[in-house]
Amino acid sequence: SQSGSSREDGLSDSSQSNAQRHSSANAAHGDPKSESGTATEKEETSVVSDSSEAEFQRLSLGFKCDLFTLDKRLRLEERSRDLAEENVRKEISSCQGLLQKNLEILIQSMTRVSSRSEMLGAIHQ
Repeated sequence: SQSGSSREDGLSDSSQSNAQRHSSANAAHGDPKSESGTATEKEETSVVSDSSEAEFQRLSLGFKCDLFTLDKRLRLEERSRDLAEENVRKEISSCQGLLQKNLEILIQSMTRVSSRSEMLGAIHQ
């Protein structure tokens, strides 16, 4: 079994060296098949690499811009929130003022009704 295994190794080694010699011979004779496969693979790898690099650069720039404007956007949002809170406070204060006036008018009206009711009761007696 060992001799079969070394015999197979010997055959595969000789097959590989034959393939390499064949490839080298084809390349030496200007066979376009032998070099074009490797060149095409290198070009494709280069294009993918360049594309990945460009995409990385684009995303990196986007994140840098985002980080650069983050503080400004944060201050703007805080200012908007503060203005909204102030407007709500003013609105509540205004509503409280109107409610207070309405309560005063209601108290005055109740006082008048009570007074008139007493006068009417006195007249009926």
